[in-house]
Amino acid sequence: MSSYGTLDVEGMPALPDAIAVAAALGVDLSAHRARALRRGLLVDDDLVIGFEPSHAAAAVEVGQARTERVFLLLELPELLDRLAVPSGSGARHARQVIAELGRLRDARPRGSAILADPIGESRQVFAEVARVIDAVTHALAAALAPLPAERLRPVVTRQPEG
Repeated sequence: MSSYGTLDVEGMPALPDAIAVAAALGVDLSAHRARALRRGLLVDDDLVIGFEPSHAAAAVEVGQARTERVFLLLELPELLDRLAVPSGSGARHARQVIAELGRLRDARPRGSAILADPIGESRQVFAEVARVIDAVTHALAAALAPLPAERLRPVVTRQPEG
């Protein structure tokens, strides 16, 4: 997995609020450094996700990603809800899922579902954006790499008495 930005701020570390919010989700961003999107970087990528339409456009125009493999993060929940996940696993399965997501998306007009950048906002806004990213990427991962039934275990939580 790679991450590229549309602004050329090469080498800039993650913002302190992003580091703190990510840590609360179990993700360590302390070593993360910004990398700018460059010509052709996405040509061989199977899946590209942007937060805004301008990100998707840059992925195609600059990164040379294939249009049918570029999605907006916030369009994925609806597409995943409509997805009839084929059985299987591995890279071939994941590519089939991505192709089907592209077909579902192409069957309707592309929305302008924008996940706003939280730069300059409060830590609470960073946390809300992080929760959205976390939820959508977990749903996407479940569709791309489903766990076999024998590996699925129910999670039981118990409320403290009192």
